[in-house]
Amino acid sequence: MKNYLPAVAGLVIGSSLLAAPGRIVKSGKCTLREGGPFDRKRAFTLVLKSRDIQVVFSLRGQNFFGRFVIGTTPKISNLSGKPKHVAYNIAFFDQNGDLVACTSSSADLGGDQKDLQTGSNLPEIPRGSLQKICSYQAVVYVTEGKKR
Repeated sequence: MKNYLPAVAGLVIGSSLLAAPGRIVKSGKCTLREGGPFDRKRAFTLVLKSRDIQVVFSLRGQNFFGRFVIGTTPKISNLSGKPKHVAYNIAFFDQNGDLVACTSSSADLGGDQKDLQTGSNLPEIPRGSLQKICSYQAVVYVTEGKKR
């Protein structure tokens, strides 16, 4: 029995690692500017990519029906050919490391789905707060999706 224990333990640990979600993490300095909802020239572009998923954010301050928001809606592409579930979180900080705004969302993607947008991910902030944002932290989680 003792001879099989390392093999069984390795199989159990290896299987649980294969089921663990993929994770893409990125953080850094940023300067967000005000622009229109489709103004990619004024946007700060943030790309998080793995072999399975690519998430592209075009981040900017904008007016949205009378409210000032950060446009964070990403384009998500499935590169794997298999259904995937994607969840993302992105947070924005000032020079003291204090949180200014954050947002999150998730989606199920078909195996060949490209450029999916996940609704209106538009955290509302006071207009003057946009200039205070100087850094971000983002994470994307990727797990196996459901067949459609």
